[in-house]
Amino acid sequence: MNMGGRAKWARGVFSRPYALTLHGTDIRENYWQVQHHAVMKSDIDGAGHVWYMTPDLRDKAESVRADAEYFPIPVEPDELPAWRPAARPRVFFPSRWDASKGGDSLLKVAADVVAAVGHSGVDVVGLDWGDRAAEAAGLGVTLLPRMPKTEFLQELATAHVAVGQVAGILATSELEALGIGVPVVFADPVSGYPDDLATVSVARADVGQAVLESLKDPQALSRQLDGPAYVRRSHSAEVMLPRLEAGYAKALENAR
Repeated sequence: MNMGGRAKWARGVFSRPYALTLHGTDIRENYWQVQHHAVMKSDIDGAGHVWYMTPDLRDKAESVRADAEYFPIPVEPDELPAWRPAARPRVFFPSRWDASKGGDSLLKVAADVVAAVGHSGVDVVGLDWGDRAAEAAGLGVTLLPRMPKTEFLQELATAHVAVGQVAGILATSELEALGIGVPVVFADPVSGYPDDLATVSVARADVGQAVLESLKDPQALSRQLDGPAYVRRSHSAEVMLPRLEAGYAKALENAR
């Protein structure tokens, strides 16, 4: 099952063994809210195996299910386009503009980036997505319309630098940027990521300066970070499939 709160069908008349993936809001917020707790608890207790998708979820996931396992967000490198930076320097914010991606802090970082690049001919872009997108536009971020995934990845591939969400984690869009080869500036990463994480990891207050430094020679920085290799060894299907199969096997075993 993909995301807690949706396994009711697997526990009803047509009950069957299932493994459960906790994505974020489900265990970060919903489990602890009165209106969602009972369903969430039943989903988690009834699962033959439980995964959580980002390192920040570890404490909460393990507090409600001691055997919960970290399962990094899968990315398919072969679906990613080639990196082809635009003619003008381009800084891309690939996450949506809302509280779950950093809220006030993300907007502060956007303001810092816009101020850092100034009037130097650098385009700062993001998606017209999230309840605070209009505020981002007001800060000077050019918003692109929401679009099919293939088109989004093509747009992402034109970036010289990407700026990750300000929640200490990497979501799918940031990992896809890494897989394309776009240098990603990552603020205040939470503990639990591997030592070879291929990002420009900085304190939140230093993101604007890090973007400015990264724009000096994005191609050299991309080669140094080697995001595509990191994604292949840590997030690709060939690496994740054995772990997925082991989880399903555990779910079946626990159902006997």
